[in-house]
Amino acid sequence: MNERVEALCDILLDFPSIAEKFQHTAISSFWRTIIGLSVCMNFPNGLGSGADCGLSPHLGFDLIRISGYMHLMENMALIFQSLEEVIRLRILSLLLSEQELCVCDLMAVLQLPQSTVSRHLSHLKNAGWLRDRREAVWIYYSIAKPLGPLQQSLLPILRHFFHEEPVAKADIERLRGFARGSNCA
Repeated sequence: MNERVEALCDILLDFPSIAEKFQHTAISSFWRTIIGLSVCMNFPNGLGSGADCGLSPHLGFDLIRISGYMHLMENMALIFQSLEEVIRLRILSLLLSEQELCVCDLMAVLQLPQSTVSRHLSHLKNAGWLRDRREAVWIYYSIAKPLGPLQQSLLPILRHFFHEEPVAKADIERLRGFARGSNCA
């Protein structure tokens, strides 16, 4: 990037309120890219032309992708997609009410086959919600620690709604009716 872009980025990042929003490296990198494109490509409020930086208009998407912003957005989409299934929400509710649960206990409470429960657990784990540990042939799941920033901000909202949700309440009551580990063969 040229000197004008770097100077503008440095000025913007010197303001404390703006700097706080740029603590995440990928976001900072993304905004530096966008500021650079604005300055160089005559976007609204731009200060130059594409020729100033030697960039073509088609390079914008590649710069956004390279900056890490696309990875950040894909990760956010994965987190929200992990919450779109009722079964996954029920699993999260159960794991928030207990420290750790075996797949067998989840199968019994949800009244679903192992393959279905495992598929949903895998999706939640891949989205950063859960961690697992193996003990002999059993796998135990719990809420991941530490959670990512987005999951941390969503957790209080989920807890609030789980507390009020009749299906979640019924699942917790069903779980408490079982002796721990009694569902494992």
